[in-house]
Amino acid sequence: MKETHVHNNILDKNEKIFHTPNNNNDNLTNNSSNDNYNKSYKNFKEEYIEQNQKTHTNMCEQKDISMHSQNICNPNFKENEIIKFEKKQKKSEKLKKKRQKEIISAYWLKGIADILNEGFKNGYIKGSNIIGKKIADVLKKVVEIYHWESVYELIEIIKYLGKEIIKNNKMVFIIPNIIRRVLTIIRTEHFKQLYLYNNNYIDIMNKNNNMIIDELTNKTVNNSFLYERELLNFDKSLSCYFENSSKNNTYKIPATNTLKHSIIEGITELIAEIDLSWGETEQRTSYDLFMENDVILTMGYSFGVEKFLKNINKKKEGISIIVVGGDINRNGFKMARLLSEDGVDTTYIPDSAIYAVIPKVTKVVIGSVAVSSSGGAITKIGGYNIACSAFFYSKPVIVVLPLFKLLYDPLYDPLRHNELQPGPPMIYDNTENFYIRISKYDYIPQKFINLYITEIGPIDSFQLYNIAKKKYHPDDIDLSFD
Repeated sequence: MKETHVHNNILDKNEKIFHTPNNNNDNLTNNSSNDNYNKSYKNFKEEYIEQNQKTHTNMCEQKDISMHSQNICNPNFKENEIIKFEKKQKKSEKLKKKRQKEIISAYWLKGIADILNEGFKNGYIKGSNIIGKKIADVLKKVVEIYHWESVYELIEIIKYLGKEIIKNNKMVFIIPNIIRRVLTIIRTEHFKQLYLYNNNYIDIMNKNNNMIIDELTNKTVNNSFLYERELLNFDKSLSCYFENSSKNNTYKIPATNTLKHSIIEGITELIAEIDLSWGETEQRTSYDLFMENDVILTMGYSFGVEKFLKNINKKKEGISIIVVGGDINRNGFKMARLLSEDGVDTTYIPDSAIYAVIPKVTKVVIGSVAVSSSGGAITKIGGYNIACSAFFYSKPVIVVLPLFKLLYDPLYDPLRHNELQPGPPMIYDNTENFYIRISKYDYIPQKFINLYITEIGPIDSFQLYNIAKKKYHPDDIDLSFD
């Protein structure tokens, strides 16, 4: 760059020396001589540039060669080049090992997902409680076996496995619920670890992690700053996902054995919560909601509803149950048989008789496949018909809800997120090119539901949003599971 600048200066000087007109010269006073001057000036400038272009490039090349020869003669130059080469080689080896680990992990996780999908398809794993415990147990084994180095890596592994499982089971609402609950446990334990580091509760062996490197910004940050940032992260609402503020990732901190044991313990508690959800519901439910000689209407089969109605029959006298057929698998008939075997006065009716029976009913108790945080319930087909009939006759509708069925999403569209199933057998089954498909799920809006029975006691629908906010971390809401 310097040489080109010098070259331009020389050109300017030559232009002034050879072509600047002299006011004292009488031969250049007329206009014709000025025209000849302009032409000669342009011609000379072009010739000068063509002649000096090669010499200018040769000068640059000679300077580069001289600089390169000086570097070769420098004894530190070879050492620096060797160090740079070794660093690049080590970096490439690390990237290669990391890539191999990712490929092996992907094959391993895909195999786990295929085994689970086969169990769901063949009916070996069915029922909300069994599916929830199975998913939580598999994720617990992944945390135990997989050699993860940071919380960020563990979260990515759980996300990948979750997507592989949900790919073929999009309408099993309990699976994304359990995966998000496990991710919340991981993030919560990570938050606790930051809190312990900040308050110096970790022993001397882990003190070297007090100052950590944030790989996203390549700056050293203190755990007190991370703690405050995570504290705000836990307190923020869903509206933050409509803001364009960028968040720094704090999950690439090297994990400790204490964190791993804490996560495993948290998942174990989740499995116990799913397994014992009905036991806690039985202890905390006030049966004063029901009176003697109540006539209760229910639909289909639900494990929670079965236990709940049997306990009501033990607490109150003269209880009678009316069971609606429900889905095409005749699960309502199964419910009626189990209740009658326990000594409950039970009557089985078809779906078409609901509107005629509702005036004689005092309460409606139904189960749920899932419940959105806005208060609406997703039930088996026929639930909406019962809820509308009960609403017309001002009959209270009570939904039995284990909280592990509570969805993070306050919005649910039954037309888009639904599944079609074959209709019941008809007389005209032998007709050619004639098929019947009915929806598998119904959605009951919040205005039709009066009360939810949960393991923390009876609650109103407006409380579900706050409960869902506590059970799910905001960073897991935008996951593309479903």
